[in-house]
Amino acid sequence: MIVLCLMILALFPAGVRSGGTDGVEQSILLFSGASSLEELDADELERYLRFLEHPLQLNNASRSRLLSSGLLSAYRVASLMDYRRRCGDVLSFTELAAVDGFGENFTAALRPFVSLESVNIPGRGSPDGHSMEHSFVLRTSYRRSSADDWALSGRYAISLDSRYEAGIALKEAYGSKAFPPESSSFYLSYEGPSRLSTLVLGAFNCRFGQGLALWSGFSPSSLSTASSVSKNPTLISPYRGYDAFSGESSALLGAAASFSFEGRRSSGSLSACVAHPGVGAANYSIYLRHGQFGFTALASAKECKASADLRLNLRGMDIFAESAFDFFALRAATVLGLRFSPFPNATAATVLRYYPSDWPDSFSAALRSSSRCRDEHGVSLLMDIYSDNRKHLVNIAADAAFRPSKLQDGFAPGRSLQYRALCMWKWDCLPVLSLSTRADLRFRGWEKYALRVNMRSELAFDDGANMLKGRLDLVHCSDMSYLCFVEAGRRFLFPGGTELSLYLRQGAFHVDAWEDRIYCSQRDVPGSFNVPAMYGRGLWTAFLGGLKLKAGLRLHLYGNMLLYPRKGSLFEVNRDRVGKFELRLQLSADLRHRLGPKQLRQRRPG
Repeated sequence: MIVLCLMILALFPAGVRSGGTDGVEQSILLFSGASSLEELDADELERYLRFLEHPLQLNNASRSRLLSSGLLSAYRVASLMDYRRRCGDVLSFTELAAVDGFGENFTAALRPFVSLESVNIPGRGSPDGHSMEHSFVLRTSYRRSSADDWALSGRYAISLDSRYEAGIALKEAYGSKAFPPESSSFYLSYEGPSRLSTLVLGAFNCRFGQGLALWSGFSPSSLSTASSVSKNPTLISPYRGYDAFSGESSALLGAAASFSFEGRRSSGSLSACVAHPGVGAANYSIYLRHGQFGFTALASAKECKASADLRLNLRGMDIFAESAFDFFALRAATVLGLRFSPFPNATAATVLRYYPSDWPDSFSAALRSSSRCRDEHGVSLLMDIYSDNRKHLVNIAADAAFRPSKLQDGFAPGRSLQYRALCMWKWDCLPVLSLSTRADLRFRGWEKYALRVNMRSELAFDDGANMLKGRLDLVHCSDMSYLCFVEAGRRFLFPGGTELSLYLRQGAFHVDAWEDRIYCSQRDVPGSFNVPAMYGRGLWTAFLGGLKLKAGLRLHLYGNMLLYPRKGSLFEVNRDRVGKFELRLQLSADLRHRLGPKQLRQRRPG
């Protein structure tokens, strides 16, 4: 298997070195707050992949656009706006790292998702006129398991000057009928520097405060890293996924708008939305040089909430909190966090949370230890430690949660507790070689197998053109289980801007009980989130090929074959398991063209 992977790397001459994929993955984990890619969802991953294709312009973006990106906290946005006002545009990432609140580590993580285009320097700005972009994705999938199944999906979006945008998405899942599609979504949006900063009709997300009153979309659990434990509210943003109307997504459907107000020493935003079925919400936030204050109100048939949130940065100490009260249930909930630097090259954080057992959480997604933001009293302790040369990174996190509702069911107090500890270590032993390992321990007193231990080690080589990765997962819950794989990849450039990438993964797993299942993120076509739960004793081979043309066309082919051998006593556990063969073909394009002032007037109706 290893020999086969190495042969793929040797098929073509050396490619052009560029940024590796390992750094992008680490950046996504930092900004999302997740501890691994397996914890993300499709919409959240798509959001960061979109920034890779359309970087955030730090010099040209308005305050509201910087805040809604979710990449920068209110303190960093205020610091950047102040720097732009005093010193002009940021011209290099070295200069960006010197801006108050950024630093070398954060700037390095931010770099894949932003650009430093400047309209004030000849040759660095955008050309005159207006830009129009068309983006579409067509995807077809075939799966052979117990039966032959097909799946289809498509998405189209059009934007003008990156301000006006409209999009529609349709998806037919395996085993569903062709029409009407099983999942669908659409949106119309405006984002600009005017007082009306954001307007969305159709599917959208609302993310306010720390998520205690209203937060739609992805939200990580309580265990992440100290650097990303606090949330960056994005206010109003369009939802570009496929399943807004299917009920599987937390996206809202209706109309939403955000208004911005600029003052001499502060700024503010007013956001409001009306969504189906019968949900209304509003948020008012005030942004100061060293913090922000927000007030949120939400009303629906089952909830009537009011919350207040704050985030302050005082001499490097970050304080974040939100308290909410529901007038129907007459219950209050609170989340309070503190982040600071106890010594150089270290960041520590602690988070306290109090969620009553009957707290209405239909629209809540604050930090928590389970899938629901209710029935929990907990505390989290987190710390990130860097070495002086930045080659070693250690993340330590511990969480304890008490579930009061278990007492009502007659369980002993000890059965109502959950403990979790997470330790991650990453060593960049060479500029192109890294070694990482993590240990995840979880205890749930109310489950049959209360203790679950997960160990993961990964060795990765990535020079931008070539990559080779190996991973081993060990899990002990009801029994000992393992998963391992080796993956090789190659990226190379041809004259004319054509880029070809090839990835091959081969792995094996030994999981006899469902309680021991191991989730493994698969490299798939862009926009497809593939995290299967490995169960049984099997082998799998996955392939991904991508061809990117200069004109903006991209073609991806994904293949996966999963086998469950049945011969011999070793594989008796597979008697009820059926193998799978899957193919997925995707054609996508980003077509851009510019319209001069005369051309635009000619194309304008009337």
